[in-house]
Amino acid sequence: MKKMIFLLGLVILVSAAFTQETRKGLIGIAIGPSIPLGDFGDSEFNNEDAGYAKTGMHLNFNFSYKFNENLGIAALWTGNAHAIDAESMIELFWATDQSLNWELETEAWSSGSLMGGLLVSFPFNKIDFDIKGLIGFSSSTIPNIIVNASDGFNTVEIKQNEADAMALAINLGAGFRYNVSEKMALTLNMDYFTTKPEFEVATTSDFGFSSNDKIKQAMNMLNFSFGIGYRLK
Repeated sequence: MKKMIFLLGLVILVSAAFTQETRKGLIGIAIGPSIPLGDFGDSEFNNEDAGYAKTGMHLNFNFSYKFNENLGIAALWTGNAHAIDAESMIELFWATDQSLNWELETEAWSSGSLMGGLLVSFPFNKIDFDIKGLIGFSSSTIPNIIVNASDGFNTVEIKQNEADAMALAINLGAGFRYNVSEKMALTLNMDYFTTKPEFEVATTSDFGFSSNDKIKQAMNMLNFSFGIGYRLK
């Protein structure tokens, strides 16, 4: 009887291990903070390329499939939103003319991307350590910015209008995947994302001034995400 129980247990373990190995794919969703890097997150008044972006929110839908134990492909759809550091921007305007009262209304930077590429995986028991290199395209939006300057009697409004632009996007990432069950997994990832769109931005005012300018903005960010995935055969 003991031998029968032992053999039955061994068969179950081997069967479970084989079942896990046949599930080579994963499709999931993850969310977390996005930290702007370099010029994108800079708010120094002497940096003409500063993006004044604050730490924002990152969302992604991810897919991966391994052809063997270590190599596979991956795809990623991402969405990011970063509020603008309005206080630092107000300080910049105030420094140009301290006799005026400055007010600022603004929306957030946003970007979405679709990328695909190579996956390298190192499985250990129920945990997989994954490294991926992806390339694709991003669609980014520079936000509306409305500046009001008042001397106490008169108010002047200047508006930078929202604009969209497409650009090449690159993502380098690493993460852990914990296989909770035969069909479900938890994921923890860190991704470096970079894109550099060129926006055609129209600026208008209520006193007749207008201009159209091309603005290039390097959008570099470090995205952290925690999520859940469904394991595919």
